Amino acid sequence: GGNHAVADTDEYDASGNSWASKTNGPSVTAKRQYPIVNTIGEKLYLMGGYDVGSLDQNDAYSQSGNSWSSKTNMLAANHGAVSGVLNDKIYISCGVGGVEDTSEYVDDTWTNKSVDGPTKGYVPGMAVGDKLYATHDSGVGEGSTIAPATDNEVYDPSANTWSAIANKGVGMSRTAAFTANNRLFVATGWGGDAGGKQYMDTVEEYSVSGNSWATKTVTPTERTDAAAASLGEGAAAGYVFGDSQSATRDNDEYSVSG
Repeated sequence: GGNHAVADTDEYDASGNSWASKTNGPSVTAKRQYPIVNTIGEKLYLMGGYDVGSLDQNDAYSQSGNSWSSKTNMLAANHGAVSGVLNDKIYISCGVGGVEDTSEYVDDTWTNKSVDGPTKGYVPGMAVGDKLYATHDSGVGEGSTIAPATDNEVYDPSANTWSAIANKGVGMSRTAAFTANNRLFVATGWGGDAGGKQYMDTVEEYSVSGNSWATKTVTPTERTDAAAASLGEGAAAGYVFGDSQSATRDNDEYSVSG
């Protein structure tokens, strides 16, 4: 428990299976946990997060310049929100800051899309194809009870609408999400105090074409509040890093065939 916010910036080289420390930029980027992270081109955007309270900061990291710069702040302070990149635009919705509106960010300009997303906190999700998928727990707002949930939604930016998709077969919260081979995976998380593991090793795969979930091989490490990423669109593997409770430094790679 406690506040595990940090301001470190590290780079992972999958080919060499190695980490390197990069510029932290403490004068620009506050230490934070549960930030909203996206990449467009060679820039990584670090938005919102939590350090004592929700943050509205928006900072960009240039890989080529190994430097941080401040960008236009978010429309509302938020952390733990669902987010993804569609057509070089960043979309954000939900989160633990009590934010329901869906926001669009492009060319350092924010637009409120005036449509409520799922109202549940700690919402992992990813863009797959031309839509944003949200899979989440039932905690709403800071200090709320975090309970595993099975429901999920999808955002269509062309129609500016959210709609329900198939439920997962297992309740999960505070999970990590990544894409591999253009498929969505939700991994690890918090199983709750009643009737389940507190730290989870579960992996669930969502089929966009079939609107269905399937249980996959568990991760080597049980964890919650982990980070996850894949290396480029259509990547054949996803990675799950660390967690906020046991402060594990283990990293797991999940390879996808087919």
